Amino acid sequence: MDAKECLELLESPQAEQGREAVSTALTNLITAYVNQVSVEKKPKRAATKINVILGIIIFFCLFSGTVVGEIFGIILLALIIVLNLKEKKKVEAEISEANKAYDECNSDFEKSKQKLHEIIPFLHVDYCTPGAIETLETYFKSGRADTLKEALNLYENELALQKQQDMIDSLQSQLSDIQRTAQNAETASAISAIGSAANLLK
Repeated sequence: MDAKECLELLESPQAEQGREAVSTALTNLITAYVNQVSVEKKPKRAATKINVILGIIIFFCLFSGTVVGEIFGIILLALIIVLNLKEKKKVEAEISEANKAYDECNSDFEKSKQKLHEIIPFLHVDYCTPGAIETLETYFKSGRADTLKEALNLYENELALQKQQDMIDSLQSQLSDIQRTAQNAETASAISAIGSAANLLK
């Protein structure tokens, strides 16, 4: 299939509607994922801070040396256990709800891609995403590809190159972190050595 035929089908009203549906479904999926991660992390952090603070209070109460303090510490400990159990159930329910919402959004996204594939059957369902289609259109309009096969090969090659670049960037970032850590260790060692030398001179 040549570039002109592909563009006519990709830019048809039916295809535009299908692409809009996929784009909306993808946005909902991303929102659901962000919410899923947020629900899994935030309650744990909040609960940890509260438990640390209350744990310190209980410690001082139990080792206060007074009967009243010990009784108050035991009551507070029992209260924390009950509250933590309730909080755990609440968090589990929120996580379950967030996971369910994500699964539903993911299902909607896959269905919208399948519907778009039915409108433009020459394009595999894996390429029925806003980013992939826009990239293929760019190849056709700029003359970088004259056929669908050329466009798909070019897309896959650039995708592979991008993955390699992302990997290189990640490795460079890790290397920079290691170098910073080493420099900080060297600086701390130098300061310690100067401090030791100063003490010897006293």
